[in-house]
Amino acid sequence: MQKYVAVGQSQLAQIPATVSYELAAAAALGVQTAYQLTEKVLELHPGQSVLVHGGAGSIGFAVLQFAKHHGIHDLYTTASGQGVGFLRNFDTRLRVIDYRKEDFTKKVPLFDRIVDPIGGSVLQKSLTVLKSTGKLISTVADADDPRVEHFFMKSNGEDLAAVLHQLATDELYLEIAAVAPFNVENLQRFQQAQHVVGKLVLTFASN
Repeated sequence: MQKYVAVGQSQLAQIPATVSYELAAAAALGVQTAYQLTEKVLELHPGQSVLVHGGAGSIGFAVLQFAKHHGIHDLYTTASGQGVGFLRNFDTRLRVIDYRKEDFTKKVPLFDRIVDPIGGSVLQKSLTVLKSTGKLISTVADADDPRVEHFFMKSNGEDLAAVLHQLATDELYLEIAAVAPFNVENLQRFQQAQHVVGKLVLTFASN
């Protein structure tokens, strides 16, 4: 059985002593995506209005926090079910829209920036509330509109190290819904879980 795999140094980041392996693993994909999107693509400035779809998901939840680091206070987000209460309890200043009960395009301003990790009709409807000078970043789709950019995360050790540092210094919060040993039963259970608030993490026993 293979025990080792070669990984380029540029892809690696040291895990701070105060960050668990589970937390680091949970941050590697969604949170790193949110970090790159926020720090390198969105071009955020204080005073802008921002809408983040799927605010209780791993990408959306991290984007909301990174956006606040940039002085964004006019923050809207969509969620449903337990995610609505989770977000409202996390930050009472967030304007949380329950998309199952109301149309997110109603009673909102025109936005400078929109983050879309959902695509489909959500992306198309979002364009109706995006300023003519605004920017919509989607992690899942593109559109025939010059304001839309399809973003792909490229794993980078320096970016991951920055994310882990923020976790270690409590500048960033990451919710973990459950941790379980890696086996077929737990893998299937996690794959079938729906609308879970927080990350699901499988762990491997060390020899």
